[in-house]
Amino acid sequence: TGGSRAFTPVPWLNWDGDWPALSVALPVRGVVQQLAQQSELVRCENSNGGAKFLLRVASDALLSVGSVGKLAEALSSHFARAVQVSTELGAVVRTANAIAQADRSARQRKAEETMHGDPFVQTLMREFGASIVPGSIKPTP
Repeated sequence: TGGSRAFTPVPWLNWDGDWPALSVALPVRGVVQQLAQQSELVRCENSNGGAKFLLRVASDALLSVGSVGKLAEALSSHFARAVQVSTELGAVVRTANAIAQADRSARQRKAEETMHGDPFVQTLMREFGASIVPGSIKPTP
């Protein structure tokens, strides 16, 4: 749903490499959830039967005490093997939050186009001077 899907599969983890999808599926909340969903996977390496994830984050505010460790625990549980997580600061592009925002924007544009293109709405606007209040069109969830 939105964005490029050129992820690098990780066969030894039996994982397609889609970090945004995985970050949404992990059973984490709060700062750990935000860290997962606002980070971008730089690389995933095999490490003595476990895995090392390097994540890029845009803000060190997401790196509160324990958040990286709790994310590593959730990943270890998900993959049933030891996972280490390290982070670096930098600009992020392919995050779960970015993909969700792009999807919301696309649905909003589609809803507005549908409304403006509707023959009944066009008739109301033409014959009765009706107008659409900016910001009033909301896409269905």
